[in-house]
Amino acid sequence: MRKVDVLIEFKNEPIDFDEASAVVASSSVRENVADKLSESLDGVGLELAENSAAVPLFSDPERLAGFAATAFTEATPRRGSWVMPAKIDVAKWAACERKRSVVKVWPSSQMSYFNERRCNCEPDGGGYPGLPPHFASGVDPQADVRRRFPGVLPHTFEDLSPEQIVVLAAQLASRYPGVLPHYPGVLPHTSESLSGSARMAGQMLGEILDLSPSGGAAIDCRPFQPAVSIDVIRALLGVERVWFDGNRGQNIVVGILDQGINGSVYPVIGGLNDPLSPAPGSASIQSHGSMCAADVLVAAPHAKLMDYPFLGVPNSGGALAMFQAVLTQRRANGTPHITSNSYGFTGITTDPSHEMNNINHPIHRKVREVVLSGAPCFFSAGNCGEPCASGRCQPSGIGSGKSIQASNALAEVITVAAVNSRHERIGYSSQGPSHAHRQPGDSDGFEKCKPDISAYSHFFGNFGPGRPAGTSNQAFDNGTSASCPVAAGVGALLLSAFPGLTPAQLKGALIRSATSIGQPGYDLNTGHGVINAAAAYRLIESTDWSDFDSLIVDPPNC
Repeated sequence: MRKVDVLIEFKNEPIDFDEASAVVASSSVRENVADKLSESLDGVGLELAENSAAVPLFSDPERLAGFAATAFTEATPRRGSWVMPAKIDVAKWAACERKRSVVKVWPSSQMSYFNERRCNCEPDGGGYPGLPPHFASGVDPQADVRRRFPGVLPHTFEDLSPEQIVVLAAQLASRYPGVLPHYPGVLPHTSESLSGSARMAGQMLGEILDLSPSGGAAIDCRPFQPAVSIDVIRALLGVERVWFDGNRGQNIVVGILDQGINGSVYPVIGGLNDPLSPAPGSASIQSHGSMCAADVLVAAPHAKLMDYPFLGVPNSGGALAMFQAVLTQRRANGTPHITSNSYGFTGITTDPSHEMNNINHPIHRKVREVVLSGAPCFFSAGNCGEPCASGRCQPSGIGSGKSIQASNALAEVITVAAVNSRHERIGYSSQGPSHAHRQPGDSDGFEKCKPDISAYSHFFGNFGPGRPAGTSNQAFDNGTSASCPVAAGVGALLLSAFPGLTPAQLKGALIRSATSIGQPGYDLNTGHGVINAAAAYRLIESTDWSDFDSLIVDPPNC
């Protein structure tokens, strides 16, 4: 008989979070629980995974709010059921569900991470006379600025002194409000402010060229535009404005649920030790998780990382266990503060109990528990967009209404599409509306209008010339697998500056401050626009802390 991976949800008398966590943490206790649960299913061909852990689902998740050791000292949430990963004969699925101890048998479907290996593009970006090499990009900046700002730039870059750059920046900031983030002490003050700071001048000019709206909805498809350096991405994000005030992501921990991180290169301070997955920090520098780690640090270089390498078990049961580990860790000390998730599904199924079709699937309930605990969760939109979907994508999962689904479409999470350094949507970036809203029955909790925002991909982060992983595996960091942790890093940067932000407030600030590209307002290709750390920082800074709820946004119409 054919056996498939499943998650069996068992009824039980409620116990509180700490009791449930003790079961998960202790191998002997969890084996005991597993044995008792499996005994109740005698005769259905159940095969428990080795070292499998029962995961609690809570009956009152709203009590998870403020789930940090310093803020959550009284009543704890109570578990309503257990979920156990197992294999079962397909023919005995219904018989298993008829057992008195079973609530439901759920699929534990295989997932894929969202990098794009078939890039078919050049491994490095070009350079332009007079523009610092770290601002190299796939667009001729002189021609582009003349097109956008006719008559303003009569000189070549090599003719411009830092003083002239200040004048030019002031002209453009005046003529096009909002194009250039405000840098205290630099603009619009005198040129003396730039003495000995040609790098800052270059960054300012780079932002003028790259942060201004493109006015189009161009698509970057194979062969893709050349990749750019981390410094270009940092300039586009406007992170120096936030760094200027001393905020670089310090005191923030980002949990990366992925394939594992190389802790000798990236600042891994913990995670989950599990027999089925690599130890935290032990993965290869070539790993997908190491790429995600590098990309978080683009905006938040002083953030720390926790490694949850569930892609050693690449299905929703593995993800469920990792999110429970996040929740248990948050109970212990309030970390990680954010999670980054660059994985999902690549095709569509009509199975009504599948993760993409059923909001009550355990993985969605657990993700929502983590968000309710106070930790924003960033998810990749996916790489199954048109016109150049990833080779991993099944035909059923390509394009609008098909390519964003399951937890990546939850209303509570921040779903991130991908653009390049020219503000062009990368042609594989998944498109809304989400698949889940199209299903009959109970779909409350899945959000129709996804993605939420876009962030940058196709740059030299973990991969690339002179980067930690080199170019032997991939030419550069790519996919919505890269754009998601870039956005999570911006989230970490903002939480470093404003640690009281809730997940909904942070999401609202990122949406309200995003740079719209293409048509004004929300669109199903790039969401509310491209993430802008400087603009989000200014928005939050100008909002009284007692009124942070005003940052929260209602879902758009789409």
